[in-house]
Amino acid sequence: MTNTKTIVMSRVRAIHTMRPFVSTGALCVVLVVASVYAVSRAVWVEMVFRNMPSVTDVTAFINFFAYAFIHTGVAVQAFSIVALLAAGFLIRESLRAVTVLAPSRA
Repeated sequence: MTNTKTIVMSRVRAIHTMRPFVSTGALCVVLVVASVYAVSRAVWVEMVFRNMPSVTDVTAFINFFAYAFIHTGVAVQAFSIVALLAAGFLIRESLRAVTVLAPSRA
């Protein structure tokens, strides 16, 4: 094998190895984890859960989180939006991957 071919093939192997870690899904996971961590550092999460109304009372639940979101700092709002968008994109990508992997019914 020539020296050039060896160099090219080692680079191809390196790119192939790094590909799963650079995918959009991996980026979404990192964004969700980092955003949730940032929010948990800025907000006393235990007190939020303690003051939260019952999940079965949907209107009170939505009003509570809307009020809590509006009355937090800009950084917490930004990280919350980033976490929600990244989680939504991750769910979309996961569903797309599942449909691609599903056997076709032809």
